[in-house]
Amino acid sequence: MKTKKTFIKLIIFGAILFFTILLIKKTSPPDTDNYFVSIADEISNSKEGSYYFIGSSRVQKSINPELLKVHFDNENIYNMGISASTFLSNCALAEFLIINKKPKVLFIELSPILPELPEGLLKFSDEVDFDVFRSINSLNKHESIHQKILINLNQLNNYTFSKISLKDDLKKILGLKDQQSNKRAMGFVSLKGNSFNSTSKFITYREINSFQRKSNKSNSHENYINHLLELGIKKNTKIVFFLPITYQREKEKSITVPIFNMLSDSLKIKYSEKFIAEITKAKYLSDSNHFNNIGAEKYTELLYPLIESYFTN
Repeated sequence: MKTKKTFIKLIIFGAILFFTILLIKKTSPPDTDNYFVSIADEISNSKEGSYYFIGSSRVQKSINPELLKVHFDNENIYNMGISASTFLSNCALAEFLIINKKPKVLFIELSPILPELPEGLLKFSDEVDFDVFRSINSLNKHESIHQKILINLNQLNNYTFSKISLKDDLKKILGLKDQQSNKRAMGFVSLKGNSFNSTSKFITYREINSFQRKSNKSNSHENYINHLLELGIKKNTKIVFFLPITYQREKEKSITVPIFNMLSDSLKIKYSEKFIAEITKAKYLSDSNHFNNIGAEKYTELLYPLIESYFTN
């Protein structure tokens, strides 16, 4: 009897919580300061044959598209870095761009595959009619049933949580400004200052060229890469992969470097020993894992000769 009463109480509490959420959502002022709308408009108006850099917050804060536009005299260059993006979301975004925008080249950051969707990708997908789940299912077509279920459940959880999150709605109702609103979740971000005085997080030239044994998890990376390469051939889009310059964890190197070394030279950006030596300076860092505006300028300029052939051919 006691168990039955407890169950009924849980149902009543759940119902109250559900309708409270609906009420807050309904009374929440519309989001009129959403920069994802402007990003979506920019991408929607981009031309076929454009160039996109895809990756995590490290891409956001290291590749300045305005400098590239001037150097290569090409206005169709975009930084599509997304805060907290992993290789799964990188490839999902890449597939969307290949199918819908027919870019000339996609430069994609190599990173671990984690079953999470960054908030920036979800907000962007809402604005451009991008079916993230369809892309993820397409990428995972060669994965095991168990892996597919695990990934889909995680994606559903991410998506649901992002939709019912009340933090932003409550702030709007109370008239509070979000102190994090200036931290863009997508696109190039220029950071000032230097709060990290060590080069310990930079990858070394020796590490890049070490042929470590591939982990079992690399099969998923290969599946994703092959899927994009096949799609790229159909749509006449060149796919190029590159390694981040900084790493928070050594484990990430052990996952991504072997995959990078597995790729043929035509599919990757190869950093020279001189490149690594010139960029490995603490003054270029905003924090342990991201460049400041000076570092972004230096890194972008060092990229010029490495990617020039993609703009001239």
